[in-house]
Amino acid sequence: TLTAAADAEGLIDWSVSVDSTIARAHQHATNITRLTGGWVELQESA
Repeated sequence: TLTAAADAEGLIDWSVSVDSTIARAHQHATNITRLTGGWVELQESA
């Protein structure tokens, strides 16, 4: 590809910047147990 050829000739300067303030795990990806007040509590209060 054109990009690969330009990189092989040293014509491309690759720089990467990552903002770590937006990198976080999805809420369901953690192993923390939470009491969410699911439907069981709703059934008891009815």
